[in-house]
Amino acid sequence: MNKHVLVSALLAIGFLAGCNNNMSAVDAASENTPQSVQNNSEAQKMLQELESALRTTQNNSGTVSQKVSTTGLSLNDSQISTIIGMASSALGGAGLSNSNDLNAILPVLIGGASQGVGNIGLPTGQATDLLALIGNGSIGSILNSSSSTGLPTNLIQTLTGSLFQNLPVAGISSGNLSQVAGSLIGSLTGNLGNTGLGSGDLASLIQSISSGAVLGIGGINGTNGLNSNLFSSILSQIGVGSVQGISGITLPGGMNTGILQTLLGSFASGSNIGLGQLAGSQVINNSAISTLLGSLMQGQNAALPNLGLGSNQQQTMALFLQMLLGNLGG
Repeated sequence: MNKHVLVSALLAIGFLAGCNNNMSAVDAASENTPQSVQNNSEAQKMLQELESALRTTQNNSGTVSQKVSTTGLSLNDSQISTIIGMASSALGGAGLSNSNDLNAILPVLIGGASQGVGNIGLPTGQATDLLALIGNGSIGSILNSSSSTGLPTNLIQTLTGSLFQNLPVAGISSGNLSQVAGSLIGSLTGNLGNTGLGSGDLASLIQSISSGAVLGIGGINGTNGLNSNLFSSILSQIGVGSVQGISGITLPGGMNTGILQTLLGSFASGSNIGLGQLAGSQVINNSAISTLLGSLMQGQNAALPNLGLGSNQQQTMALFLQMLLGNLGG
């Protein structure tokens, strides 16, 4: 019996020792909890959601990667790693890896991701699709993060401005800037139909996208010597893209002429705000605002025939834009 007692005691000691070892492992793991905190920061969430968006362009089945994106864009692991790596490095270099300040995070994140896009060297059409994917994914992330605090219009403006200012960094040549900018605006505005927001909230977001885009283009002007003719051409294509994108938004009650006027008016108003801020920063002269806004709204007018409106409706829309230009440009 004494032997049995001794064996039982030894077994008990061994069990306790094992428990102590397990507790040590738990303690060691708990020392690493700051890593999980880091991964919960807004910066890390944005990175993770960006990578998730990029992964939608591939479908891994075994060792075969197949194209599944409706944009026709297909990225491999190396390309995705390059973009995410450069975005992460940019955040780290700015000391924002664990930040929750989206105002500070967005310009750095988009700048790094854009540099990654430029480094993988895609053809212009695919690069445009990729930038649209990054922009739309980031807008979705912002809206999700701010769902309980009202519309994040300032953040949307910051995001859009960063995206457009970094077009040259993303490898878009000056000869392709106008076309890419128009396509990008069409995608960013059109994708808002997936948010489930009503026309009033959409008008606010569209105004922010528009003002951000204009400010971003002005950033190109300030850093890369964008001339006034190219600026005007870009604005004209942005006008075309705004009509194409906004007219494609699906609303619960349907898109009618009145709502279309409101949303296009919001876009023009946002552009006017952006141009006014650029004039305040001396990127452009105050006297140029009316001319540049006219270029944008000429682009909108040029796109109206593609909407399939009746002649009376089209004439009403054109008259509305003309009156709006007079009010804003005056």
